[in-house]
Amino acid sequence: MAKISADDAWDITEGDPRVVIAVVDTGTNVDHEDIEPVVWINDQEIPGNGVDDDLNGFIDDINGWNVEDETGDLTDGHGHGTHVGGTMAASGNNGKGVVGVGFKHKLMIFDAGNSFSSSETAESMDYMTWMKVNRGINVVASNHSYGSLVTNSTYSGSSTRRNAIIRARDVGILFVAAAGNDGKELEGTADTDGNGTWYNHIPSSQSVLNNPSAGDWESVVSVAASTTSDGKAGFSNYGDGEANQVVDLAAPGAGIHSTTKNNSSSYGDKQGTSMASPHVAGAFGLVASANPSVNTKKLIDFIYDGLDPASTLLDKTEFQGRLNVYTAVLEAYNYPHVEISNLNNGDFLPSGHTVEILVDAWDADGSVT
Repeated sequence: MAKISADDAWDITEGDPRVVIAVVDTGTNVDHEDIEPVVWINDQEIPGNGVDDDLNGFIDDINGWNVEDETGDLTDGHGHGTHVGGTMAASGNNGKGVVGVGFKHKLMIFDAGNSFSSSETAESMDYMTWMKVNRGINVVASNHSYGSLVTNSTYSGSSTRRNAIIRARDVGILFVAAAGNDGKELEGTADTDGNGTWYNHIPSSQSVLNNPSAGDWESVVSVAASTTSDGKAGFSNYGDGEANQVVDLAAPGAGIHSTTKNNSSSYGDKQGTSMASPHVAGAFGLVASANPSVNTKKLIDFIYDGLDPASTLLDKTEFQGRLNVYTAVLEAYNYPHVEISNLNNGDFLPSGHTVEILVDAWDADGSVT
């Protein structure tokens, strides 16, 4: 967290429990001491009664959904998802284990088993979209630390998944994806270096493979892994230095310490672009907490504008740098916005009653008016 200046960002915001980020992975140990406090709870569903109480089409979806087994059981049989979720949002200031990028926003969980099929991804994205549109659940980003390498092919990924990502994008949900651990230069749809072979990675490469000039994929963020010295990790896929880069930015992905599935107080180290992308997904949650009024495109601008430049990443990523969450949060916080700070002390009143609203408005220079 020190590498991305998270401790400085936490002086501005530690996250907002009204902000939700989603992890689409192998499930998560929801009973872990550093995960349990930040797990999103569907407060309109009654646990274990076998009824779809909130009429969203899912029975007993208390913390998210198991899109492989079609149940509310989110047990992490693999361990990957628990580690990823901890990096995104592990609880802070509790004297235990680790801390996530943002530790007060909430974590919505999806279990895609080990297959991560396009239909499972689509179902998870559509669940988030429905919850945001129909229930007002403020999901701002989802993390996807999975994928596969495609060689010498213009295959751009399933239209089922693509259309679900677009539906989510249209309601303001970002799709943050690991660039993959094949150590390959990702060229997209053509052999740009003329060596007879080109690669892309699905789903992270979908950021450029589908009509990029139309801006359809502005919500897909592809993340490479960087080392402690800001080099590209040897295992990480990377971009080719051409226009419409396949990989957008880098984030720490080597020797990442986080929560594990073994028990309620277990921790361990992993490496991979799977560990890099949750730093970025968590950062989007923190930036959204700093300024709840900005739209999805502005959240992306704050992240990309705030990157720490690294010479070793100049031709490897579109925006030529490594995540700095403090710079992004600071820019977001200072961006003009309005916050409602008091609504009759939180009381709910019948229609016709007077409601007192106290408002602070921030100018571009950060001053309050």
